[in-house]
Amino acid sequence: MNDPEDPGIRHSTPISSSSSSPSNPLPDVSDLDIPITHRKVNFDWPLYQLDVKNVFLNGDLEEEVFMDLPPGFEVDLGINKGKCILDLLNETGLLGCKIAETPIEKNFKLVAATEKEVKEKEKYQRLVGRLMYISHTRHDIDFTVSIVNQFMHAPESVYFEAVYRILRYLKGTPGKGILFMKHDHLNIEVYTDADWAGSTTDRRSISWYCSFVGGNLVTWQSKKQSVVARSSAEAEFRAIAHGICEGIWIRRLLEELNFSHTMPIRIL
Repeated sequence: MNDPEDPGIRHSTPISSSSSSPSNPLPDVSDLDIPITHRKVNFDWPLYQLDVKNVFLNGDLEEEVFMDLPPGFEVDLGINKGKCILDLLNETGLLGCKIAETPIEKNFKLVAATEKEVKEKEKYQRLVGRLMYISHTRHDIDFTVSIVNQFMHAPESVYFEAVYRILRYLKGTPGKGILFMKHDHLNIEVYTDADWAGSTTDRRSISWYCSFVGGNLVTWQSKKQSVVARSSAEAEFRAIAHGICEGIWIRRLLEELNFSHTMPIRIL
């Protein structure tokens, strides 16, 4: 679980759906049932239903619909939020904008605004909330979204520029998402990194990790460290410790699901 006072964003494969509201920007993840999708791809579990609530509401079907794949047919499953990205670009008037190659400029830092500098607070919160929703399947913007998320209470014009930069990046990559492919193993791999003294407000470092099971991404996190690291090595070791904890948790979860795992956890 995340510390509610920590601005870091942690994404994991959602176990159950949660409703969203204007005061709660977290999405309804019923259409992001990643654990079911992951197990369907890797363990050949039959997929009877994936929370598709309105697939047949636009007219009468005149042909048969088959829900089972032909024998021997292999399938990879992908999840993305392309439509949500295009809708957001349309609402913000950025459909015709110039594409950005990265979601954030190199060495770009944000600082807290004064009360007089606060601009369009509600609009900023709505935009960042939508980006948090999109980042559930776009871990490439996870770190950047965690930065702009820290200033939800007092945004200024430069913060909007950072948000629009993310949108310009998404315009060039609307089809990206999470791809699940079947492999013949359940190896656990965890990649970690740290940005030493990355926060300009309190000089705390930011840890980041992502974990893979059977070659498929299952969890990822970008979060401020709890204390100020005295060196980059200390920040990196703390990030590695978080990654190790995540790997151990995943292994124990697999054991509870009766999937034996004898290979060592790889921390990279």
